[in-house]
Amino acid sequence: MNALRHRTALIAFGMVFAVLLVNALISYLNIRRLRETDRSVRHTYDVISALREVLSTVVDAETGQRGYLITKENSFLKPYTAANERIDGRLQELQELLSDNDKQSRNLAELRTLVRKRFEALNEVLQLQRTQGPAAARSHLLAGSGKLAMERVRAKIKEMEEIERSLLVVRNDESETAYWTAVIAGAIASLLGLLLAVAGYILLRRDIHLRNIAAANLQAANDRLEERVHERTATITNMISALREEIQVRSAAEDSAKKYAEELNRSNLELDQFAAVASHDLQEPLRKIQAFADRLQADSREQLGGKGRDYLDRILNSATRMRRLIDDLLAYSRVTTKGLSFTPVKLSQVVEEVVGDLEGRLQQTGGTITFDELSCVAADPLQMRQLFQNLLANALKFHRPSVAPQVTVSSEIVAPAANSSDGNERGSQLQVKIRDNGIGFEPEYKERIFDLFQRLHGRDDYEGTGLGLAICKKIVERHGGTISADSIPQNGAVFTITLPLTRAERENHHDEKE
Repeated sequence: MNALRHRTALIAFGMVFAVLLVNALISYLNIRRLRETDRSVRHTYDVISALREVLSTVVDAETGQRGYLITKENSFLKPYTAANERIDGRLQELQELLSDNDKQSRNLAELRTLVRKRFEALNEVLQLQRTQGPAAARSHLLAGSGKLAMERVRAKIKEMEEIERSLLVVRNDESETAYWTAVIAGAIASLLGLLLAVAGYILLRRDIHLRNIAAANLQAANDRLEERVHERTATITNMISALREEIQVRSAAEDSAKKYAEELNRSNLELDQFAAVASHDLQEPLRKIQAFADRLQADSREQLGGKGRDYLDRILNSATRMRRLIDDLLAYSRVTTKGLSFTPVKLSQVVEEVVGDLEGRLQQTGGTITFDELSCVAADPLQMRQLFQNLLANALKFHRPSVAPQVTVSSEIVAPAANSSDGNERGSQLQVKIRDNGIGFEPEYKERIFDLFQRLHGRDDYEGTGLGLAICKKIVERHGGTISADSIPQNGAVFTITLPLTRAERENHHDEKE
């Protein structure tokens, strides 16, 4: 409830501050607008003044001419001469003032032409006075062309003044509007500030009142706390009793699970023995099938015809695949039933021997196998050889077309999770990684490839029975380790094997590294 009130107050204050900020922005913009309109008004007055200066200059030129014509004294030409010198400056000043007004700039261009013609007319009369005498000058003046030119100058200046005065009216109105807008915005800001102060005072008094109520409620809650402590103590006692009963139930369940695990292990052993016996019994009829098929091929292949020879080839291929399947099945069952006792096995020597066995396939594919110095572990030597034989052969088999397979074998000691009470490390493992640059596989199959009879490719693409990796997994598990695989399609695969190490094996591994 208090949080809701505080949030409401914050929202209210935020809205008021937002309004004040907007109002301040409006006031600032109005002040800028007021200054701009004031500048525009002054500019208009400057334009009108400049127009009058131009007219005054032309009038001064007429006055000087008239004085000279009447008196024939050169001293009376001073106003004309001065006006003739000033007129270009006056027009240039006017042009700078009207550079932001296209219409007035066009009017100024017309005015400049009219003024130039007026000065040319004045100069022409003066030349007539000097060359042909007063009669010729008077005759030219009476023709009225000079007067007409002056009237046009006055008309154009009047037209331009009227335009500026109309702009002056508009700009005065804008200035008046900006002034009153600024006044109103200031009044609103003052009123909102006053309202904010009043609201803050009210909310502060209300908050103090609510805090006093909360303090009284807290005191009442403290008074009831002791009673609740007694109630909770009784509840905890009951929970402890229930927890003891649950522990007894879980102990019984663990005993039951242990018995079930023993029965499961016994059942798995019997199943392995059955697979071994069944595989062994299948070999005799399969051997006879192969023997008679070989005799048939040797003695009567040409008499069978095309379809008969095809059938015979299929029988021989199926018998060969069956032979491989039985051999792999026997190898799988013998991991636990026929396994040798563990002895020190130098893994580097095992890998070196396997690489020698694979020399023909390496030459055929142009591949290479490189390996680090591997540790000596307690293991079944035959099963370690079979483990690396299967994994390295797979790495060469599943290579990318037109890409020579490259396989690396590396190892490292994996630190234990914790130390034992006597200070000796327990649970250290040797981690072996086999990397290749082959076709890889989809990550979703990383667990499935270790199952029995699992193939990710057809028999026409890659030979095999689907038992090789299952045998590898069973060998590693028999040795108390783990095996996993990671891959990116068309970017190779990494098989990681972890095998437990004793303390003596770890020390031996470090000595070999040094």
